[in-house]
Amino acid sequence: MWKRVVAPTLLVCLLWMAVSGASTYYIHWLARSNNQILTENVASILAAGRMQEALWKMEAAFVDVVEDEHRPGLREFDDLEMQFREALEDAERAVTSAQERPMVDAIRERFAIFREVIHRGLKPGPLDEQASARLAGESMKLAHGISGRCTELLEWNERLMNDSMASRAKLESKFNAVRLIWLILGPCLGIYLGLRIARKLHRSISQISVRLKDASGELDHEVGRVEISRTANAGELWELDDQVQAVSARIREVLSELQKARQEAMLSERLAVVGELAAGVAHELRNPLTSVKLLMQAAPREKGGMQLREKQSQVVLHEISRMEETIQALLDFARPPPLNRVEHDLRATIRRAINLVEGRAAHDGIRIVSQLPDEPLCVDGDPEQLHQVFVNLLINGIESMSHGGTLEVSLGLLGTHPQVCQVIVADRGTGIPDDRLTRIFEPFVTTKEHGTGLGLPVSRRIVGEHGGAIFAANRREGGAVFTVQLATCHREATPRDAIARAS
Repeated sequence: MWKRVVAPTLLVCLLWMAVSGASTYYIHWLARSNNQILTENVASILAAGRMQEALWKMEAAFVDVVEDEHRPGLREFDDLEMQFREALEDAERAVTSAQERPMVDAIRERFAIFREVIHRGLKPGPLDEQASARLAGESMKLAHGISGRCTELLEWNERLMNDSMASRAKLESKFNAVRLIWLILGPCLGIYLGLRIARKLHRSISQISVRLKDASGELDHEVGRVEISRTANAGELWELDDQVQAVSARIREVLSELQKARQEAMLSERLAVVGELAAGVAHELRNPLTSVKLLMQAAPREKGGMQLREKQSQVVLHEISRMEETIQALLDFARPPPLNRVEHDLRATIRRAINLVEGRAAHDGIRIVSQLPDEPLCVDGDPEQLHQVFVNLLINGIESMSHGGTLEVSLGLLGTHPQVCQVIVADRGTGIPDDRLTRIFEPFVTTKEHGTGLGLPVSRRIVGEHGGAIFAANRREGGAVFTVQLATCHREATPRDAIARAS
């Protein structure tokens, strides 16, 4: 969808935005450039014109003065000179090229000479006709020279302005041509891309329609007929929608049937579990009952009734105890008591479990080594049920080391995750056979000769109800290791989420 529809649309939009942005920027730049050119060149042209005007006024006034016998004051010439200097300063400020600077400097130098001639002719005292003619001719010659320089400056700026306007006109015509071409190609490109997208979508719809028909055929074969209409509008969106609706309706029916089948399968599985459970209980109870039956049959009979010797009585009591333990384990597995959650120090629960089995461990020549943290490690759980889990793990470890050894118990945080702690119980016994390692937490799966196989399933249920996890593995150096992971009281999420994130 992205490559076929969104990407071409975005490409066309970006191209149009680029062209529009470039056009807007170019028009703005052209207007600003033209304004700058007009400002600079027109200022120079106006300054040159004002200088010529002030110059010829001064020349005309000077000719009138030298031919008149009465000498007027210098006030009129001072005003005209001020006008010329202001125009000259404007021309200097408007200089933009190296060619203009010599023209402006020549005007300034010649005007200084012209001014000296004017002031010399305006000095008090009578002038003869020859002197007046000579001063008038000299000033006229200087005025023509200055005026010529002003004309050169004016013509130069006019030429610069015309050349710049002409070059910008050519550039504008080229830009407009490119813009026109794009305005023609843009819609054509959009139509072309639209047709390609439409063709691809039509092809995709047709392929989806074919696949739906194939899927409907498979459904027809597997679960029953699926009605899909075949009209002349095959490949259209509304036709595809009808087909999808038909297949979806049939899929919903199939899912409903699968749900019913799943429930029936779960019921069958429960019945199978109950059967397996019954077989396991029967096996665990039959052996002790057989032993009791044989003892009772072999017991001597006297006038007072059946008499059992002390050793036979002890065997009977032992077998009855085995049956009681089996029944109690079965009750614990089938009807677990409710959790009584309290926040408590897990170290105390582990120490209590160690103290309970320490006497039996010492009797079998086993040393229990515990590594508990110095600081309290608080968990939210049922202390009694967790105590049952740890006692069960410790007893399993003790019973696996028939020749003595060291049983290691450690408690700590799981790596860098302060919200999860773990208890590790590691023995140095025979380990767990490979064929039972993956099934060690299933009911009636045990490595003991007289075990019920319900201790570890009960432990896994208790840990699971606390939102934790329990794992079993074999050690390289021999023996088994069991790991219990629980969430601490300082968790930021549920225990199961915290353990999943930590692992």
